[in-house]
Amino acid sequence: FFGCTKPPIQGWALGKLMDMHHIPNARLEVIYPKLVKWTDFWFTKRDHNTNGIPGFSGVNAGWDSGWDNSTVSGGESDNEAPELQAYLILQMKTLARIAAQLGRKDEAAQWSERAAAHLKLFRQTYWLEGRLVTRLDGGKRIIYRPTSLEPMMSLLLGENLDAEMFNRMAKQLDDFLTPYGLASEMPLSPLYRSDPDAYWSGPIWAPAMYLVIDGLNRGGRRDLAINLAQRFDRLIQQAG
Repeated sequence: FFGCTKPPIQGWALGKLMDMHHIPNARLEVIYPKLVKWTDFWFTKRDHNTNGIPGFSGVNAGWDSGWDNSTVSGGESDNEAPELQAYLILQMKTLARIAAQLGRKDEAAQWSERAAAHLKLFRQTYWLEGRLVTRLDGGKRIIYRPTSLEPMMSLLLGENLDAEMFNRMAKQLDDFLTPYGLASEMPLSPLYRSDPDAYWSGPIWAPAMYLVIDGLNRGGRRDLAINLAQRFDRLIQQAG
């Protein structure tokens, strides 16, 4: 666990597959214990200060998060990122669904309770002064107005966010908006870069666009989701 992993979005992905298809119990019996271990990894090996909030760390928090050089994850500091908590909440909710389908009612209830408790902790910890913050160095340092799109991946929680939080976050996407989608760094930020090696400090990325669009759809902002999808589609067409 000293290296780097990548964000735990497997639970979200599996939940989407379960929405679209019936996954046989025999297959879920194989998947379930692995997803349990993957979830427990974050709460044991990535919660270095045992405050109940896992963080991106390893040899480089940026590599761990998948946002290598972003203005919140780039570097070696532990990053108790809000979007990491969002991924884990969705993963625990998927574990509850699997356990319920497999007839493990007690385990399903436990995962549901853990997801609800972590969602409450997420809101208490990261929603300050009407916007998301992110926490570095094990929570000792707080970025109150992050200019990176990375924390906004928390919109993937969609319908799980309360209306005020969801609507404000959706509006705050305006700060990242370009004719082709959402920039990974606010275009007006002094840290924004447009050079070929900018990576996560400006360029528009398909995975980030997809996650935000999915969260907006599920939260009831299909209009904005379609708008963003059309902008990104123009980028793909222009690139050929």
